[in-house]
Amino acid sequence: MASIHLTTPDRNTRILEQDAAQELWAQGGIPEGTLYWMEGMSDWTSVTELFGESNPSVVMKQHSYVRDPKGLTRFVVVMLWIVLAMELISILSDIGMAMMLSRDFTNEEASANYARQGIVAIVYTITYLVTAIGFLKWTYRAAANSVGFGAKRMTNTPGWSVGWYFVPIMTLFKPFEAMKEIYQVSLYPPKWRLQPVSALLRWWWAFWLISNLVAQIVFRFPGENVEQLQISTRLAIFSSVIGIPVNLLAIKLISTIARNQEDWVHKVPNPLARTTARR
Repeated sequence: MASIHLTTPDRNTRILEQDAAQELWAQGGIPEGTLYWMEGMSDWTSVTELFGESNPSVVMKQHSYVRDPKGLTRFVVVMLWIVLAMELISILSDIGMAMMLSRDFTNEEASANYARQGIVAIVYTITYLVTAIGFLKWTYRAAANSVGFGAKRMTNTPGWSVGWYFVPIMTLFKPFEAMKEIYQVSLYPPKWRLQPVSALLRWWWAFWLISNLVAQIVFRFPGENVEQLQISTRLAIFSSVIGIPVNLLAIKLISTIARNQEDWVHKVPNPLARTTARR
């Protein structure tokens, strides 16, 4: 089957097999004004000369949210930035603790350091919990909107897209699978299974797993003497350092999915443009 080079009016290009291009045209997925070129042609020509005039009855439908996520998206992104700031504050506080533990110190110094660490830990915990609740709520809403966009045969329901985080063993991979489906649907709901999986998703999940593993080690590490406290403090610093890319990648992932979904709501998307969509 011959390959067809397609160029849309907004300069997005793609190469498709002729039968795939014809199917996309029939679905209303190729915009008016698109030009095509095939081997042996001397110049680009309007795609309507190849497939005929478009049929308005099959133009891709406009989509709508099950529930608008814009306000929730803004909230979660802001909270992720705050958590990131708390990671930096935690690093500085832990460095202060490590410096104290590396030398002789007085009871007053120890009390001041423990008080500071306690305040930072409380503020961080509250911030993290609020962010986690917002993130899970956003995940549920993004999954519900994916179903509302007409995506067929998704393996994770909106409820399980959240629930998998709380199931032992499954939490290691099922939340990633659910987020992957949400991301793919945001690119092109009618054929979401054929959409590529961005490296952004894999990096986010890899750092998330590492961060949680280190956090569990820190939480369980004994601190009965100075040597143990020195080790646990270094681990805490490493955990906070890993938390920085986790939050940055989560911000990018949420923002990308939210913008892609918004494209489907506020305009008839151009599947050819999805090849250069935010990934």
